Amino acid sequence: MIDSRNDKLWKEITSKYEVIIHPSPNLEYSCNAKGETVTFYVPLSNYCMGSFTHELLHIYIRLKGVYMGPCLSRRFNGGAFLPKVFTPQLVEHVGNCLDHIKMLPLYLDMGFPREKFLLDYHEHKCTIQELNDIRTYYKYSANYYSQAVEVFIGKFLAMRADPNNGFNYESSLAELKLIDGELYRILDDLVISWQNYDLDSDDIFYTYRDIVDKLYDELQQWRADKVII
Repeated sequence: MIDSRNDKLWKEITSKYEVIIHPSPNLEYSCNAKGETVTFYVPLSNYCMGSFTHELLHIYIRLKGVYMGPCLSRRFNGGAFLPKVFTPQLVEHVGNCLDHIKMLPLYLDMGFPREKFLLDYHEHKCTIQELNDIRTYYKYSANYYSQAVEVFIGKFLAMRADPNNGFNYESSLAELKLIDGELYRILDDLVISWQNYDLDSDDIFYTYRDIVDKLYDELQQWRADKVII
């Protein structure tokens, strides 16, 4: 699963981490970094260089000292802030999508095919039915339904991180903006700030943690006048 395209990345990772490779328990590629050890899980029935490189790039971001997923987890799971919305599953999904936004240009620059970036590459990330469900259940009177808000956030990030440029999400995103323009703006600012963030930055006065803090603070303001059930 290593060739001239990803050999430099592989060597960089193995020079910094002890690397362990295990058979995947669920026939999917994944990785886990803990301390100085990285474990890659590989399905033995499906050796795919593109999928393996995808996991290498997750670790590459951590090599840069950027831990967006764990930072989100600490910020949103460590307290009582919207616990019915920011479930562990949503926090993991948001962190994963943000990783993918940074990883895709690197992946393509290495020469790997776009369609191998995700297993669900050909799956539309926000169907008409899903949009209808968000619209129907999002708000009733003064009450906002936590599950619908959770799906709103998850679908927004999934669309913005989707590598399949054959899907046009403009109308779906416009519909989300109509449902809740302020939450849409907060999430859009998050994506733009993250896209513009330099992984090689050594600016101690502005780090990826500031992006997460801004998200948290703006969501605090967003929920201040709302009843979320």
